[in-house]
Amino acid sequence: MGELIMNRRSHNEMYLQSLKERNGFRARYVSELVTYSKIIDGIINLIESPCGTGKTTFFIDEVVKKAKNKERILYLVDTSVLEESLLNKYEEFLKPYTPSVKGTMNYNLEQLPEHGFGAQIKEEVKKDNRAICMTYAKFASILSNSSDDSFLNNIKFLCCDEVHNLAKYIGYDLQLGAKKEETKLYKALEKIVCATDKGIFKTLFMTATPFRITKLLKDSFNYRCNKIVAENELRGFLFNSQKVYTNIDNILNELRKTDLCEDKKILMYVETIKKSLEVREKLELNGFNVACLWSINNERKMDNLSRKVRDHIVENEEIPQYVDVVIINAAYETGYNIFDKENMAQTVIVHSRNSEVITQVRGRIRHDIEKLVTLNQSGSIETIKRDGSVVELCPTKIEKFVGIPLTKEKKDELVLELNLINNNGRQMKWPAIKKLLVESGFKIDNGTTRINGKQVRFDIIEQNN
Repeated sequence: MGELIMNRRSHNEMYLQSLKERNGFRARYVSELVTYSKIIDGIINLIESPCGTGKTTFFIDEVVKKAKNKERILYLVDTSVLEESLLNKYEEFLKPYTPSVKGTMNYNLEQLPEHGFGAQIKEEVKKDNRAICMTYAKFASILSNSSDDSFLNNIKFLCCDEVHNLAKYIGYDLQLGAKKEETKLYKALEKIVCATDKGIFKTLFMTATPFRITKLLKDSFNYRCNKIVAENELRGFLFNSQKVYTNIDNILNELRKTDLCEDKKILMYVETIKKSLEVREKLELNGFNVACLWSINNERKMDNLSRKVRDHIVENEEIPQYVDVVIINAAYETGYNIFDKENMAQTVIVHSRNSEVITQVRGRIRHDIEKLVTLNQSGSIETIKRDGSVVELCPTKIEKFVGIPLTKEKKDELVLELNLINNNGRQMKWPAIKKLLVESGFKIDNGTTRINGKQVRFDIIEQNN
């Protein structure tokens, strides 16, 4: 696929995999390592495990199924796609939030109506309504519009799935100068921390990529979670090889339908709808049948084929036979799984440099795959062998600076993070780094905003799609 090179993340992933393959691994699934008794009161408990290692299954089997009637459970997720998928898969144990649910929180157990939050119907063939599932946005909105905390005070167990995205969504507001106390999501997280400390309910956070949420908790609340499962304890799903490209056209120009083995599928991530449609057009010229999926709430509607593919994946958790490539964006970065019983999906292409995105998108395929292909990091090229030995080192560490407003303070932080030295032996400043980033394939825009009443200039580093 054109000029393919290994980057630092490739080194880390491949080296970790080689260690797991040589030395074995403790477990394949979360349930092999943890039971309900390990989830303690008075602190946020964290399960950090790779995609496909049974976090949601553990929650349903060990928390929801074994809960007593009085244990009202709230299950928070990041997207409506994940909510829809879970309600479809676990309809016996989960129900969506409705205004009538909140009303039942004020009843005692004897008064609780059949449709209520926490009611377990034993003798009739009805749904077991012990757990309510909703998005973070809905949860934050409910708390914001409520004059009291009765909703939170009646919960006995709170689970936050894909919780890294809660921190991500909070970050969107804070990056643009909004104050923490003004954002609904931050207030919601603050209330979760406070209620957990008071022992009102047990709290479980689950994610494959915890850095963003643990950093937010540490920086904002001086809070450290109780980690009950760590990523390195679980095997997860592996890939045979990882390749990295410098330009997406290198992939599109060389991919041909005839190059795929019979009935093999490709899952591809492209961040924007506009770019995904451009990619689809090029792939179709090369003989592929392609579906582009994005949020059903977007003003731009998907075509009939894409809607049909989306419904098939949500319902059957597999890529249908009649398409070769499924292109997704951030709306589907989490929220659905492809178990793919025949293991037809063997290639995942992620048009992103962000390691969190790469981990989450690759994790949508719930089996080992042949090839993971990702966008190259900027800076000098590194060549790293699978045994972990380094031939050349690429020092760039810009992931957390992409897509956010870079004020002078942030630019100085980036300069220190990269610590690049020029030909005179001096540390490179922002103008030189900016030029290097542009030459390495990034796009840099500028703008202004107001922070505390003052106009502030900023630059934004973007992936050059």
